[in-house]
Amino acid sequence: MAPRQSLDHLILFVPADPTTRLPRVPSYFSKNFTLTPGGFHADGATSNVLIILSDGCYIELISFVPDAPSSVVSDHWWGPSSTFIGWKDWCLTNSLPPSKNYEDVKESHGEPIHGGRKRADGVEVRWSVTFPKGAKGGQDTRGRVPFFCHDETPRGLRVPMDEEKTQHKCGAVGVKELTVVVKDRVLMERTRDEYEAILGHGGQQEKDCVRFRLGRVQEAPELQEDAGAEVVLRLPRNVEEETRVEEQGFWYGDVVLCRKAEPGKVEKTRERVDVEEDGVGGVWLEGSTGSAATGPYETQLKVAIPRLSSQRAPPPAVPKSRPRDRVPLACRNCHKRKIKCSGKFPRCDYCEKSNKPCVYERPRRDRLALANARNDSLTSILKDISLRSEDDSASSSLTLSSRASFSRLYQKHSNLLPNTSSVNHISGISTDSDQSPLPRVDGILPDESGDEEATDFFDVAEAGFQGQVSEVQWLQSLRSRVQAVEPVLLEPTNPLIPMTFPSSSILPPLDFTSNNRTSPIAAITYHLDDEGVKLIHGGNPFELPSEQTAGFLFQCYKRTVQSSFPILPAMLETQLYQYYNLIRNHQDIQCPQNWFAIINLVFAIGARFSHLVQADWRADTLDHVTYISRAYQLLAMGNSAFGLSTPDLSSTRAAGLLTIYYMSMGHYNRAWIMASGAMQSAFSLGLHVQQEDPSISEARQQSRINTWWSLHALESLLSSITGRPGTLPGEEITTPLSKAFFNTTASAHSQTTTKSSNMAFLDANSNLYLLTQQAMASLYTQRKLAPSWSRVQETMVALVGDLDKWAVDYVPQFHSENWTMDYEQQRYNSLLKLQYYRVKILTTRPSLRRIERCTESGSGDFTHLDQSMAEACIRAASDVVAILGTAPDIATFYEKGPWWTIVHNVMQALAILMNAIACPEHFADSSSLSAYGVRQLVGWLLAMRETNIIAARAHQVVYSLVKTSQPHIWTSIADAFPDDLTIVLLHPGPAPINPKYVPWPAEEQPMDAWFENDLNSFYGY
Repeated sequence: MAPRQSLDHLILFVPADPTTRLPRVPSYFSKNFTLTPGGFHADGATSNVLIILSDGCYIELISFVPDAPSSVVSDHWWGPSSTFIGWKDWCLTNSLPPSKNYEDVKESHGEPIHGGRKRADGVEVRWSVTFPKGAKGGQDTRGRVPFFCHDETPRGLRVPMDEEKTQHKCGAVGVKELTVVVKDRVLMERTRDEYEAILGHGGQQEKDCVRFRLGRVQEAPELQEDAGAEVVLRLPRNVEEETRVEEQGFWYGDVVLCRKAEPGKVEKTRERVDVEEDGVGGVWLEGSTGSAATGPYETQLKVAIPRLSSQRAPPPAVPKSRPRDRVPLACRNCHKRKIKCSGKFPRCDYCEKSNKPCVYERPRRDRLALANARNDSLTSILKDISLRSEDDSASSSLTLSSRASFSRLYQKHSNLLPNTSSVNHISGISTDSDQSPLPRVDGILPDESGDEEATDFFDVAEAGFQGQVSEVQWLQSLRSRVQAVEPVLLEPTNPLIPMTFPSSSILPPLDFTSNNRTSPIAAITYHLDDEGVKLIHGGNPFELPSEQTAGFLFQCYKRTVQSSFPILPAMLETQLYQYYNLIRNHQDIQCPQNWFAIINLVFAIGARFSHLVQADWRADTLDHVTYISRAYQLLAMGNSAFGLSTPDLSSTRAAGLLTIYYMSMGHYNRAWIMASGAMQSAFSLGLHVQQEDPSISEARQQSRINTWWSLHALESLLSSITGRPGTLPGEEITTPLSKAFFNTTASAHSQTTTKSSNMAFLDANSNLYLLTQQAMASLYTQRKLAPSWSRVQETMVALVGDLDKWAVDYVPQFHSENWTMDYEQQRYNSLLKLQYYRVKILTTRPSLRRIERCTESGSGDFTHLDQSMAEACIRAASDVVAILGTAPDIATFYEKGPWWTIVHNVMQALAILMNAIACPEHFADSSSLSAYGVRQLVGWLLAMRETNIIAARAHQVVYSLVKTSQPHIWTSIADAFPDDLTIVLLHPGPAPINPKYVPWPAEEQPMDAWFENDLNSFYGY
């Protein structure tokens, strides 16, 4: 007689946590069940967490680790998909040895495979598994045909059974039922024969299914002694189930668990547990019928009482009401008083009795017709007046001339395109067309014609307002004090050689020989907003680069930007990996449009970094423009719907990424505008307030918190660069800091703190940006009633104290260089130090500015405290030099430092040190240190300008400032600025647009036609 087969355990696949690499347990499991920590399997491809039941069976929550190779997953017996979620397999056990059991099931199963492990306490655990026959461990039949597990050591070593682990909040004590649905009768008959051979007995035939009884591993007091789990084998019952079995031929799920009977609960009433969006294929709870029964019988069946037939008499018929006498139109008085109007003319009965004027208003249709008639009449009058105007011909010719000028300007730009085949859609514009030329993204056409009128029309400054906190303003005030001559353009010795920027082996030369010469009073700035946003036709926006290139670009972003601004959700890297896995397997791709936009933005930033460090694998110089163009098109930024659409988390993150990209390109004005828009979107999502929503998972809450503080940091940074106010004071933010929330959730679930160092860095960074906002609001915000200078001094002293306290609290080794740090700690230390000195310069700058003004006026209206604060400002700028080092190592510093704003850090320190040198009588003691610092910083600009056009423009600005100033002022640093006839000694005007950049077509092909895939859902992103 065959032994009774008992249900050993069930396999349930859930998503993996990319941080812990363990299964990410859904909230409905953690709320209802006691979880037993698991670990990683011997093959390293999967990890598990257990739910142990009182009857000895257990549910094994499994997931493939995020970094599992695709080849391993595809060949795994639970493969081939690493993203599968749901019931996957079930396991039996019996009292036979593995070899004897194999003799009974060798028709359907392979030979036993021995396994084992050694526990942490040194105890060895051994077992054997018997898998179904078939390729890759019976991969195609897993879930339909069970496998076996036999313990060679006591089962309690493999499955630790104790009361604490088997007590669950939901009352579950064992498995009641599991369901296997097959596609047709043929497979059902075959599966039935296999079950009978494996179990040693037949099943119970019912109307549309067959039930097979299984045993329990051990007895549970709450369950009937002779009752065990049932396997229900049946055909699909509805269209949804037919869809489930369509691909593989079967489906396994709807696991029912027994629970203790509760007072007030009807026996055999099933309740579903996985009712949320991330359901796993059916987890049900049903009351036990064992010990819960009451009364003299073991089981009490409830019989429904039939409803009594109604003996009531039918209701009496309601007589029909006679039709009401209505008039087509009521007068104004009757309508106002809501009374019946007789409709008589010239006056109704009510108006006649009350002796009131009776006015019948026209219907809406008549009023609209009257308005249209009046409009046509007025239009005819205006046309008649225009025909009689004396200057009609002049205005008409002017209009035609303007249109022709615009068209010629656009045609000239179009004729410069090297590849006409790529822009055939814009070749049909003529000079007499009424259609205006297509504008660039920033709305400003390039100056490429020789027409002075057109030049004047498009000479627009795009840098925007620069407040007193900006180093651009500091350099402006310095130039006004030391300038000896007006800025001039040095002509080259050979008139045939065009005037260009200093030659670079990487960057293309910038030609400034345009007829438009910038005015001498042009702003002295290194910001590149005047160059405009350059876009190209990026082709199919849903097309991503090769997997290797994508990996390089993503890591460039992740290793440098993500740690400072963790805007991206943790799942994005996993989703990117899954995308390329689907591409390799030629499977359908289901990604939302915003997902592609965010990926392209990340690639654009990564590509920008790859060119700065001159990575060996980098693509051509326009690859970041290709990615940003695709993102621009995917986000529909050229459409008014982008600004009017309801903000969501993905579009808010996209705005943050665009901010970072604009910063890396030197477009600080655009970056500030985009950061402000991202903050407004964050407000609409409520990211700035603390939310305790149990429906949101902790990982998602952590991601929302990180997104908020990243956007806040970006806006604070750009506000301090441009001198513009922020949108929200720090005291109105209730969102917890990243580490505070992480520590709360980690302690509540006994999690490890592997991310503690990164969280500590984020908290330190966020607090420093809050101090930045305080300095901006207290010292640089212009008010109708300006504070007294003594009040300003008190504020500076308090802010410097807060800064020093921050350094002690968050960077204990701030002033020590003789302590061991790993790479990540070195990077965090460099970023925090640069940010600290940047804020300290902002905090103490007002005292230095006061001394500068005293130097201009020849007065001594400053105190010892002002002198001390000014010297602290100069020391902070010198400390920036110390962090950068003496020998420029561009690639290393770009990797460890804030490469997206490094030119700002250099120029801020340069502005302070050069202002100090220009006041020698007040800062004689630090003059040599300041001169040394200027030489080092100029050396950094020279080293960076080979690959960084922002640094190239910044060096040009400083060079122009020195060469147009009184010579004796810069004697100590003259050797850092040798004469170079190829350098333009004034602020350059807008550079000509690259002929490769073309505007978007007026009518674009719908995106759905480019890439016919489902864009509605991608793991809830």
